Amino acid sequence: MWKGWLSEHSKMFDDGVKHLKAEMTRIMAKLGEEGNASDPALLADYQAALSQYNMYRMLQSNSSKSLSDQSKSVIRNLA
Repeated sequence: MWKGWLSEHSKMFDDGVKHLKAEMTRIMAKLGEEGNASDPALLADYQAALSQYNMYRMLQSNSSKSLSDQSKSVIRNLA
């Protein structure tokens, strides 16, 4: 795998999202237990965890795209 600064930047986000993914998996397992499928507290916890996960991934995407666009702009200006 290529190891450039943009890849390393993205990898930091990948490492950070592991906790959020584990939390979603934990809550989903609880929801799967008998009688918990409609538990409002668990459903709210899952929705909150999913929202955090999606926001984190969106931040990763936006941040990486911004850095990529900046580097492309610098290259264009040098050419």
